[in-house]
Amino acid sequence: MEFKRHMRNAEENVKAALHAYRMGWHTVVAETAFKAVEQAVEMHAALEGIHMRSHSERIEFADERYLEVARALRRLRRNYGDLGYDGINGDRAAESISLMKKALRINRGGDKL
Repeated sequence: MEFKRHMRNAEENVKAALHAYRMGWHTVVAETAFKAVEQAVEMHAALEGIHMRSHSERIEFADERYLEVARALRRLRRNYGDLGYDGINGDRAAESISLMKKALRINRGGDKL
């Protein structure tokens, strides 16, 4: 049950991040991209019966199992903070989409996890 909930949340956040980027809503791109990757990490943790409550716990879990995902999460977290204060930076928004896609292995042909 937890796995499916996190999967659905990740999918919704991916769609939201991509939509926000297309609309030029840069202040929310990194936030939703970050949340998408976090939910994917939670999804994998749920398979092991692990529930996490903080960003740092999710990053630690990723560090132990998915190093590239952990790196993407750290950069997305920085972008999230930066874009929240200065949302006009389209380059940071584009980088956030790229990091999300790489971390979730989303290819250009589709928006599926």
